[in-house]
Amino acid sequence: MALEEIEGDPHSTQLQPPYLKVYTGPTPNGFKITTLLKLLNVEFQRREMDMGKGEHKQPWYLKIHPDGRVPAISDVDVDGNRTVLFESAIILEYLADKYDTERKYSYDKSSPLYWKQMEWLVYGSANNDPVQGAAFFHILVLKTDPPGGKDAYVQQTNRILKVYNDRLVENNGWFVGDHLNIADIGIIAFLKVSVESLGIKLDAFPAVADWMKRVTDISGVGESISGA
Repeated sequence: MALEEIEGDPHSTQLQPPYLKVYTGPTPNGFKITTLLKLLNVEFQRREMDMGKGEHKQPWYLKIHPDGRVPAISDVDVDGNRTVLFESAIILEYLADKYDTERKYSYDKSSPLYWKQMEWLVYGSANNDPVQGAAFFHILVLKTDPPGGKDAYVQQTNRILKVYNDRLVENNGWFVGDHLNIADIGIIAFLKVSVESLGIKLDAFPAVADWMKRVTDISGVGESISGA
């Protein structure tokens, strides 16, 4: 039985191991994964899920992601061994560990910065993404104000922006270390779109504004985190 049949994707093309398949959609969480892969020049098959038709809630996909969300990956090695993962933070760490062998965009476990990288990556997923995700979905997808009104989300975003700004000031303009890494990629995707959708001015958060410009000016990043 072909590996694609095991995955159950009814629209799959025949792939020969090794291959990396990314199940994604028009969401910042998906953009994080494709941004890192493009920076690393890793070939992958992009499987765009038709979320408008509820494809991500179909039984075959729920076997890949039990909560029916994106992104998820299926990484198959040359011997046909398959690793399936969901949740953007763990996918970023997995891809960095396997494919960023020169550690251009990550720190490995031998570095004292590894756990700081994971700390900020997880902080973004736990604090930034739920707030920004709700704002993104209601304002940009449903074209309505989020529950509780936009002001509540602006207040929450400003709280998070202060945390980010303080950290960037403390660490010379980066969340971890002295260059772009998966912590930055994990944070910026939702933050950029939510700041724009909520109409937040960054005058009170100059370190965030400077960091956001530097990151999005890196070749390929600005386009990728916007879905290109």
